[in-house]
Amino acid sequence: MGRPALGLLSILIVLLLTNPTTAQIHHVSDMPWHAMADSTARRGAAFSWDQYHDGDTGWRTDRLGMELVIPFGERAAFVVQAGYLRFDSAELKALERWPHLRQVSEDGSSNVSEDWPGESMVNGFDRPELGLLVPLKLPVLGQGDFGLLIGLPVGRDELYPMSSACVPARLDWRRPISLGDRAAAAVRLGYEQTFSSSREQLHEDAFPSGFRYGVELSTDRFSRRGVGVEWAARELSEGHHSRRLQLTGWIPLQEGHTLELSLGREMGGKAHRYATWIFGINWRFGGLPTEELPTADD
Repeated sequence: MGRPALGLLSILIVLLLTNPTTAQIHHVSDMPWHAMADSTARRGAAFSWDQYHDGDTGWRTDRLGMELVIPFGERAAFVVQAGYLRFDSAELKALERWPHLRQVSEDGSSNVSEDWPGESMVNGFDRPELGLLVPLKLPVLGQGDFGLLIGLPVGRDELYPMSSACVPARLDWRRPISLGDRAAAAVRLGYEQTFSSSREQLHEDAFPSGFRYGVELSTDRFSRRGVGVEWAARELSEGHHSRRLQLTGWIPLQEGHTLELSLGREMGGKAHRYATWIFGINWRFGGLPTEELPTADD
């Protein structure tokens, strides 16, 4: 990795450790861009454990996740994601923190009590998501990868903001950028539209929609060992926003498997974020390719 890339990586790591700003936004999963590498990386499954912690409210969520990748063609894939959540609101329920999210009818009545959901520890399955990843060339911007993820409305509203019965749809486009033999970067652009829950417990304001974008910097992933850092933003309706910085390292294991460790810091305002720190462990079966493939710049 060259000196400019190392300098940028150092700056991002320092930002990761600084305090966030002091300024409600629902959780959505990341687009599985690793599935675009090649058929070797798209031949199996991934299992993960993620923990979300918010020091301001005491909220904590543990998530066990599973991801299935079904390749088709040379560089495209179908994706299925699902997970199980344990959400601890530390006696501060979502409607106490964000009272305006309570669904109220025109006559001022509501079928949701102010104490909803009535318990601070809630367990349940996350909403499953179906996705598609394909190469896509855009005018001016060039060759990149296009991703689509749609959540099924079978989650539990009691798990909000980590999950609910809403239908989130995300469109993302990622443009890889070569930085030589040992480093790589990427820029991402996208839009998310979230349709509110069908169970009339949460107001539509609980599901803002808007634009997404981000940048990445990493050692060459085709070396199968390295580190990467990314900054991602969600600029949603009604002034809701997210700014997240994440550091990820991956280690090759036997039989082509890969272990990933990640640490994320939410930089958004307190009124918006649901977690301050995010820690994850991900085991990918099949691993990353051992040889470099042609990139979008070739």
